Amino acid sequence: MRFVVLFLLLIMLGFIAWKAVERFHLLDLPKNEQETIDGDTGPDSDPAPAPGALGPTPPSFDIVRVDAGGNIAA
Repeated sequence: MRFVVLFLLLIMLGFIAWKAVERFHLLDLPKNEQETIDGDTGPDSDPAPAPGALGPTPPSFDIVRVDAGGNIAA
């Protein structure tokens, strides 16, 4: 009896996980299988976006120094 209950729980958890993956798009699945078969919409066929087309790029830095008082020194 325990085996049957455990088996049913595993099936239910798998179903819940499957639906969560579908709902929250946790995997990058192709939207249309025909597109992937034709090969027309692959990553090489799309032109690269212009450098400023995606919006401004945020500034970046590698090292930040913080003294004992909590002040940041560049």
